[in-house]
Amino acid sequence: MNWIQTPDSTALEGFGYDAARRNLEVRFKHGKTYVYLNVPPAVFKQMQAAESKGHFVTEHVKGTFEFQDKRDMGRPKRDLMRPRVRPRFARE
Repeated sequence: MNWIQTPDSTALEGFGYDAARRNLEVRFKHGKTYVYLNVPPAVFKQMQAAESKGHFVTEHVKGTFEFQDKRDMGRPKRDLMRPRVRPRFARE
Protein backbone atom coordinates (compact mmCIF):
# COMPACT_ATOMS: atom_id res chain seq x y z
CA MET A 1 0.00 0.00 0.00
CA ASN A 2 1.18 3.45 -0.91
CA TRP A 3 0.96 5.29 2.49
CA ILE A 4 1.12 9.08 2.70
CA GLN A 5 1.55 10.95 6.00
CA THR A 6 -0.33 14.24 6.34
CA PRO A 7 1.36 16.14 9.19
CA ASP A 8 -0.14 19.49 8.10
CA SER A 9 -3.72 18.20 8.08
CA THR A 10 -5.95 19.04 11.03
CA ALA A 11 -8.22 16.05 10.33
CA LEU A 12 -6.10 13.27 8.84
CA GLU A 13 -3.02 11.41 10.05
CA GLY A 14 -2.50 9.85 6.67
CA PHE A 15 -3.98 7.80 3.85
CA GLY A 16 -3.04 5.01 1.50
CA TYR A 17 -4.31 3.24 -1.57
CA ASP A 18 -4.35 -0.44 -2.48
CA ALA A 19 -4.59 -0.39 -6.28
CA ALA A 20 -5.20 -4.14 -6.58
CA ARG A 21 -8.25 -3.98 -4.30
CA ARG A 22 -9.16 -0.36 -5.11
CA ASN A 23 -9.36 0.44 -1.39
CA LEU A 24 -8.60 3.89 0.01
CA GLU A 25 -7.56 3.72 3.66
CA VAL A 26 -7.88 6.93 5.67
CA ARG A 27 -6.60 7.33 9.24
CA PHE A 28 -8.15 10.24 11.10
CA LYS A 29 -6.51 12.15 13.94
CA HIS A 30 -9.38 11.18 16.24
CA GLY A 31 -8.06 7.62 16.05
CA LYS A 32 -10.41 5.86 13.63
CA THR A 33 -9.27 4.30 10.38
CA TYR A 34 -11.77 3.71 7.59
CA VAL A 35 -11.35 1.73 4.39
CA TYR A 36 -13.36 3.11 1.48
CA LEU A 37 -14.19 0.40 -1.06
CA ASN A 38 -14.01 0.38 -4.86
CA VAL A 39 -12.35 3.79 -5.15
CA PRO A 40 -11.02 4.53 -8.65
CA PRO A 41 -7.29 5.33 -8.96
CA ALA A 42 -8.19 8.79 -10.30
CA VAL A 43 -9.81 9.68 -6.95
CA PHE A 44 -6.62 8.69 -5.11
CA LYS A 45 -4.56 10.87 -7.47
CA GLN A 46 -6.94 13.80 -6.97
CA MET A 47 -6.66 13.35 -3.20
CA GLN A 48 -2.87 13.40 -3.43
CA ALA A 49 -3.04 16.69 -5.32
CA ALA A 50 -5.70 18.28 -3.11
CA GLU A 51 -4.63 21.23 -1.00
CA SER A 52 -6.78 20.05 1.92
CA LYS A 53 -6.92 16.26 2.26
CA GLY A 54 -9.60 16.41 4.97
CA HIS A 55 -11.81 18.65 2.87
CA PHE A 56 -11.33 16.32 -0.10
CA VAL A 57 -12.46 13.32 1.94
CA THR A 58 -15.51 15.20 3.18
CA GLU A 59 -16.51 16.47 -0.27
CA HIS A 60 -15.56 13.57 -2.57
CA VAL A 61 -15.18 10.35 -0.57
CA LYS A 62 -17.61 10.32 2.38
CA GLY A 63 -21.11 9.52 1.21
CA THR A 64 -19.83 8.47 -2.21
CA PHE A 65 -18.07 5.18 -1.46
CA GLU A 66 -18.98 2.32 0.85
CA PHE A 67 -16.67 2.04 3.80
CA GLN A 68 -15.74 -0.16 6.73
CA ASP A 69 -14.09 0.57 10.02
CA LYS A 70 -10.60 -0.94 9.76
CA ARG A 71 -11.12 -2.73 13.09
CA ASP A 72 -14.06 -4.64 11.56
CA MET A 73 -12.25 -5.80 8.42
CA GLY A 74 -12.23 -9.57 8.14
CA ARG A 75 -14.72 -10.16 10.94
CA PRO A 76 -17.82 -12.21 10.12
CA LYS A 77 -20.84 -10.02 9.45
CA ARG A 78 -22.81 -11.74 12.19
CA ASP A 79 -20.30 -10.38 14.72
CA LEU A 80 -20.90 -6.86 13.46
CA MET A 81 -24.67 -7.00 13.81
CA ARG A 82 -26.16 -5.41 16.86
CA PRO A 83 -28.28 -7.59 19.10
CA ARG A 84 -31.95 -7.20 18.47
CA VAL A 85 -33.70 -5.22 21.18
CA ARG A 86 -37.05 -6.55 22.25
CA PRO A 87 -39.74 -3.92 22.63
CA ARG A 88 -41.02 -3.39 26.13
CA PHE A 89 -44.72 -3.91 26.50
CA ALA A 90 -46.74 -2.23 29.20
CA ARG A 91 -48.00 -4.62 31.82
CA GLU A 92 -51.73 -4.79 32.11
